[in-house]
Amino acid sequence: MTQPTLIATDSTSAIPTRTTATELARVERNARRWWVAGIVGLLSLQVVIGVGSVILAVGDPTVAIVPNYHQKALDWDASQRAVHLTEKLGWQVVPLVSLTSPETGKRLVRVAIRDRMDQPVSDLNLSARVYHHARGSEVYDLTFVETDAGYYEAMTSLVQPGMWQVSLQIEGSHGIASDTREMMVE
Repeated sequence: MTQPTLIATDSTSAIPTRTTATELARVERNARRWWVAGIVGLLSLQVVIGVGSVILAVGDPTVAIVPNYHQKALDWDASQRAVHLTEKLGWQVVPLVSLTSPETGKRLVRVAIRDRMDQPVSDLNLSARVYHHARGSEVYDLTFVETDAGYYEAMTSLVQPGMWQVSLQIEGSHGIASDTREMMVE
């Protein structure tokens, strides 16, 4: 018994050639392999792109989530009282940031606090959380020391110029007050 043959024409000539079933099976197997490899390759590419996107999203220091945001929402009334306490007391809170010191590689953050009569306010405990807007996940905690009447200073390793967020917490005999500022630092 002989194998069935098909007659096909060669692309270079009009002379019919005979193709056996074995050759057709081999051609079909090769085509099947290419299609399966192409589909698996596209699915693998999709997985690689997804994993790469997750790595970029999680590892990017410019992306930041406000820490403890749920508790902040629950303490909204207390935080609003603290924010409005400086206004109620008539205090002027002026934060200043120096240029980067070549010796230490740090910046000096100085806060001046004055009352309604333009007199310095002393004997306060100041702390701050400072971060650069381009790197919101890198938060620097500062503890200030009173260097002169109404002037409080702290050093920070945050040296990048640009938009800074400064959140001050002011504690004293009046209670706890807070002041949040956005500052352009050069």
